[in-house]
Amino acid sequence: MKKFLTFNKDYYYCNKCGKIFDNSEDILFVEDDSPRGFCSESCIETFFRPMVRLFEKIEENLRAKYNLQEEESLKYLEFPNFLDELLKKPQEIWALENNLQEKYYFIFSSFKDRKGKDFYLVSICLFYQNRPSFLFLVTATYSEEFIAEFRAGVKLNKNLPMLPATRDAKEAELLGMVERKKTFLLTELLKLRDNNDISFYEFSEFESFVDPTIDGPDEVYSFIDEAGDKIRTYIKAFHSDQGAFYYYVLCLKTGKKSDKGLIPIFSFPSRDGKIYRKFSQGSLVSGNLKS
Repeated sequence: MKKFLTFNKDYYYCNKCGKIFDNSEDILFVEDDSPRGFCSESCIETFFRPMVRLFEKIEENLRAKYNLQEEESLKYLEFPNFLDELLKKPQEIWALENNLQEKYYFIFSSFKDRKGKDFYLVSICLFYQNRPSFLFLVTATYSEEFIAEFRAGVKLNKNLPMLPATRDAKEAELLGMVERKKTFLLTELLKLRDNNDISFYEFSEFESFVDPTIDGPDEVYSFIDEAGDKIRTYIKAFHSDQGAFYYYVLCLKTGKKSDKGLIPIFSFPSRDGKIYRKFSQGSLVSGNLKS
């Protein structure tokens, strides 16, 4: 705290954890026209989690309304090329602004499935530097009625100008990449998980296990994902009031050599053996998990 010895200086803080900075370049932003900033991707995700859950619940209710719970188009969420195209060149953009001038963007693109049938990919997100940054929701559908529910607010020009990749835009692009990977991993998890496993809606109750898992993992795996990026998976066994379970933290490895170059993407608890077999893939970096 020695550097904080004068009032005559600019200070900034993370809007989630309150960490103080004296350099604005240390703050991560995900919204245009907003001073709201964060110290890490983890704080961004935690801060916006209530809205993520709200949008997921609305989608769930709308799918029930139109009887689309098992829609075949959802399998295309597993193909990152579709999401990349949506985020880079959305064909349709709507913006919804509330009374606090907070904006939520709804971006759409249509694609052809393997049979030549049209389906939509849509995301609810924030924009920073005229680029999608934080993703609240990504989903797919064949239904015109369902997709019409996402046309909220005001329709923007078809071709929203995308700015050159400045430093801030690159940060926003990194956040977007993290969100895409998180969406893919969550989709994989939901396909595999047993109904008797820990519910997705209970994951937030296990967030205190993130740091212990990273700091003292029983096992660490490293693998290259489909996009060619290096991913590290930290696994640790726990016994608590919730019973015995494994906790998983998946991190994106950046170009840096130290562990400081690791960006958490996705974390979750599970008691399911097949989940362990799926996520203990790649090369064993350290550890040997006890049976």
